[in-house]
Amino acid sequence: MHLSGAFGFEHGVLTLTLAKLEPQSKAVTLSIE
Repeated sequence: MHLSGAFGFEHGVLTLTLAKLEPQSKAVTLSIE
């Protein structure tokens, strides 16, 4: 199992969802990374 791959996919989906719902969250996500 590729846990890192699954996590990356989930993280990507969350990032896109947050970016759509709240533009400011995009900057927050980038700062977290």
